[in-house]
Amino acid sequence: RTLTKLKKLELWDNKLKTLPEWLSDLKQVIDLDVSENKFKEFPEVICAMTQLKVLDISSNKLTVLSHNIGQLNHLQDLDVSSNELTGLTEVFPKLTALHELNVSENKLSFLPTGFETMTEIVSLDLDSNNLMSLPEEMGEWSQLTYFSMLNNPISPNSLPPNLQKLNEANK
Repeated sequence: RTLTKLKKLELWDNKLKTLPEWLSDLKQVIDLDVSENKFKEFPEVICAMTQLKVLDISSNKLTVLSHNIGQLNHLQDLDVSSNELTGLTEVFPKLTALHELNVSENKLSFLPTGFETMTEIVSLDLDSNNLMSLPEEMGEWSQLTYFSMLNNPISPNSLPPNLQKLNEANK
């Protein structure tokens, strides 16, 4: 076995369309940056890297995320911004360790069922999507310190009251 001590792997800006299968052997990697590549499909090999805490797969051409992303139960920081996502997988609420989520600059028109239960999120960026509403329960997220959803077709008055205040504070 090689690379058994590797904790951080940066493969950004390489015009990659796929990832090699052998990456699934790198179980100890906790920080993976595969941003600014050419992925059209979520590389399933990432889901085998079960110790991941930080995943940056922004600035690709993803239209969907794998249902297997729910296996990344140590994931704390996920950046899928600047893709072409039209929805988030229903397994998102299984990512109970998630604290920071950036899904800005996608094509999201709704959030998945159960999203409102992700109460441990501290930072949420929903900018530049097609969101017209948010679950009312998100206004009760007590850990949330950063929230932004600029450039969405939602009326600010449609936001839950607590999120209206936080959204205004972040402008």
